[in-house]
Amino acid sequence: MKALLLLGVFFLSKLLCSQNLINYGQTNTAGIYGTLSNPALAAGSTDYLSINLAGAGLTLENNLIHSKLKYSLYQIITLQHKRDQQPHHSPPYFEEAPKKRTTPSFYLNTQVLLPSVKFNITPKVAAFVYARERVTGNVVEVASNIMPVFTDRKSPYVPKGTDYKTDIRVLGYREVAAGLSMVVYDRREARVKIGVTVKQITARFAYVFNVAQFEANVTTNEVSILSRYRIINTDINSLSQKPDAFVLGTVSAGTGMGLDAGIVYEHRPYRLRNRYTVLNPKGRNKNFRQRDLIKYDYRIGVALLDWGKVELSSKNTQDRVLEAQSTLDLRRAPTPEEYERELKKNERVLSEQKNTVLNLPAVLMLTGDYRINRQWFINISYAQNLRSTKKAENFYAPTAINALLRKEMQHITYGIPLRVVPRTSTVTLGSFIQAGPFFAGTDNIFTFFNRRMYNPSVYAGLCYTIKYRKDPTIETFKNFGQF
Repeated sequence: MKALLLLGVFFLSKLLCSQNLINYGQTNTAGIYGTLSNPALAAGSTDYLSINLAGAGLTLENNLIHSKLKYSLYQIITLQHKRDQQPHHSPPYFEEAPKKRTTPSFYLNTQVLLPSVKFNITPKVAAFVYARERVTGNVVEVASNIMPVFTDRKSPYVPKGTDYKTDIRVLGYREVAAGLSMVVYDRREARVKIGVTVKQITARFAYVFNVAQFEANVTTNEVSILSRYRIINTDINSLSQKPDAFVLGTVSAGTGMGLDAGIVYEHRPYRLRNRYTVLNPKGRNKNFRQRDLIKYDYRIGVALLDWGKVELSSKNTQDRVLEAQSTLDLRRAPTPEEYERELKKNERVLSEQKNTVLNLPAVLMLTGDYRINRQWFINISYAQNLRSTKKAENFYAPTAINALLRKEMQHITYGIPLRVVPRTSTVTLGSFIQAGPFFAGTDNIFTFFNRRMYNPSVYAGLCYTIKYRKDPTIETFKNFGQF
């Protein structure tokens, strides 16, 4: 049925774009990527201009299936299969997770940050604009009898009870965003920054498959099936008849609005401030520019991310509740394609919805960043899902905890993130590096070294940042001890 098509969309998205950019955005050298995790981070930063050329990331977290590869990605890259004279892949590519969870969960987050810019109007006021393509998806529930369709492309084993409840959701959309951030309080050792991002949402496609009822009556040689399910489907063929209009968003599956908002508190002790700033607190020397140094010992941030909705167009999408009755011959197991055709042949429309509104995967992000010494930092963040997973119209990001140990130098930043996702009962360790304008990383280093891969994650990009510089007439080692 539609479930097989939807799963194909999941993995096609995985192949097209190569995690979550939140960890990289928590650094002080991320430029415009910092606004993706908290728009308040744009103001009062060490850079006054950040230009992103391209950046992409993928996260696929689940407790349902693992990859079943003959070689790991690292072995394929190093041509181990060539030395063994073996094909680097052969079906089946996936298998059920060894430990079945009572609550299935599957979360996809693919995003591509298109050319975008952040610039400081003043050292304490910043503005930014960006465009981002995203694909988000959830498998809230998938029946054990349906799993063979996903992993081995086998027909569901119908006589084995009625465990067929399935809930799959996929949404692709583009964001065009503009934001503003400013320092609203800067006294003594405290600084408070706020920021907001407003997004215009253009839906590319939407698919929802939800089985509300499934009954199977088994006799000696056949089984009678009664199934009732809801399908939200997008007519991609119609939308893509004019490729240029589809790319620009003038033809779409629907439109909507989104919002990010955040606040950041920084504790900036006097001992971290340079002597020149202390002697000239009102900044009367206009030639002086802020030093390229981090001046807080800790900061705390709160952000509301991806709050919004998309209203689908009835012209290009369908939202229907269907019922299918069919009889299958048990003496010959049908293929998945035959099984789908048999159900579709006898399905009828029970109801059709004209207006469908889908909710974006809103999260509440709490972060704390502590400065260990001049170059080392540790960051702890907690992302709380704000959407109910029971409603088919809601997309969600799983509640997660991230810990990031990093070192920030003049030209290089590298870090080790630790990610814990309670819903999938997984803990992953990653790494990332930024060298000049280039950055790349993963939240799960075993993405590259494990043939039984789970929670794959990878991100990379090219982003130029131009930092504030020091006044050449002051604050060099020759001036130390002269005040």
